Amino acid sequence: MQSSRHRNARKGTAEIARPGLRFAAMSEDHSADRARLLALVPADGSAVGNTALIRQLGWAENRYWYARDSLLEAGVIVRAKGRGGAVRPMRFSQQR
Repeated sequence: MQSSRHRNARKGTAEIARPGLRFAAMSEDHSADRARLLALVPADGSAVGNTALIRQLGWAENRYWYARDSLLEAGVIVRAKGRGGAVRPMRFSQQR
């Protein structure tokens, strides 16, 4: 299967197009995505839904899940209960 790659400088992603498939691939530096996602997680420790974050960021789902999962692995955020899943800052998870 042959693919073509187009750089989208404004969003910092590359779009990969294959017959019948098109998705955004992550840029080399993911720290900006992680910082942008973390800025939307409430500092008061309340949970925010994954779906709400995806909508607010305006990202493709794979881009969101990659950034979210790397923040989870780093211990910066934790999973929370919510329809479609949710996250909250790590420092508040032991208090609840």
